[in-house]
Amino acid sequence: MSLFGTDGIRGIPNFDLSFDLVYKVGRALCYGKKPLIVLGCDNRQSSDIICSFLISGVLSNGGDVKFVGVVPSACVAFLTKHFKADFGVVITASHNPKEYNGIKIFNSLGEKISVETEKEIQSNLDLDKNTNDFGKLECDFTAKYIYEKYIVELFNNINIPYKICVDTANGASCKIAKNIFNKLNINATYLNNSCDGNKINESAGCLNIDNFKSFVKKNKFDFGVAFDGDADRLVFVDKEGFAYNGERLMYLIVSSELNKGNKINSVCGNIYLNSALVRMFSKLNVNVSRCNVGDKFLIEHINNFKSSFGAEASGHIIIPQLESTGDGILSALYVLSIIKNNPKLLKLARYKEDFSIMKNIKCNTALLNFDNLNSKIEAFDDVRVIIRRSGTEDLIRLFVEGKKKKRVFEVASEIEKIIFKLDEECVCVE
Repeated sequence: MSLFGTDGIRGIPNFDLSFDLVYKVGRALCYGKKPLIVLGCDNRQSSDIICSFLISGVLSNGGDVKFVGVVPSACVAFLTKHFKADFGVVITASHNPKEYNGIKIFNSLGEKISVETEKEIQSNLDLDKNTNDFGKLECDFTAKYIYEKYIVELFNNINIPYKICVDTANGASCKIAKNIFNKLNINATYLNNSCDGNKINESAGCLNIDNFKSFVKKNKFDFGVAFDGDADRLVFVDKEGFAYNGERLMYLIVSSELNKGNKINSVCGNIYLNSALVRMFSKLNVNVSRCNVGDKFLIEHINNFKSSFGAEASGHIIIPQLESTGDGILSALYVLSIIKNNPKLLKLARYKEDFSIMKNIKCNTALLNFDNLNSKIEAFDDVRVIIRRSGTEDLIRLFVEGKKKKRVFEVASEIEKIIFKLDEECVCVE
């Protein structure tokens, strides 16, 4: 079974994410080469010790580490390319609660490593090849300013006239987002902007958007932007408290490009991409393809099919001409620049979606017979049904989508009963 889920390795430190495993991952990155690795982390309490074990593993096997401190994941991806490093590593559990942590790995292009590279790293975990050619550690806490400078120069003439609320989820962007918005003279107020890692994602950020929507509307902000713990996601909120997820923002971006006369051949979303959006893109003569869940698959798909943009409803937005991974800060500024130049376009992104429901069912996914389950749900052919294992938690994710809300709920309930019959220990947690 793969250690790697949808987005790297994830778990609870000192339990399923053991320090021995972290050390071995560090060593495994070094077999066959003497790599330079750019390492950053989010601000969780466990990030320091996990970084220490990762660094020890790399150095013990001859690799060099440039540690850049607490930064968003996109910053590490950018610096990996900038310093011509072999890998970029981020110690983060992204949107997960503070108890979790994880390891995200980028290749030399600043893109998430492929499944093939994941398999190679995992196969090297138990190799035991000793060396006395140890690597070096460099702490460079000013490197993040190179990333900040890149973003500021991209949007140097943005001149945003709006009053903005920024929710950093008490995460890795707690300082960088403020630095960038200040340098761009954006009138911003910050919410959930503590650098205390014990508060990361706690009733904050883009996965806890309802309170943020109310706050933006009540306090008469023009717009709100909400990130997650490592700031690779964005949810955008307008003054009426309407939230625009990644898919809606991709439609806004594509509409803007077409309005400027630019040709868009295709875009990419994951398997949950709303069917209403697919139909809307079809009317614009824009081809749509779906891929597996995770921004690493979006990037891979974009590269393979030369797509112009990619997005997930969760808030990952890929703008390949500007960045090699999801970047909440960059995406927020990109969207704000579009609205400033053509405010009427935002209304286009308030299209009516097909109704969908996602249920998370906690069970022993390793024991559940998915072939048996899939054969039983083939009868529900009037709705779209997806059942998959979570890549980050011991959950089954049940997704049902259709044009009629009542029918979607009926089917979801029926499938839930089928799952409970297959495994009596299953519990619906959401």
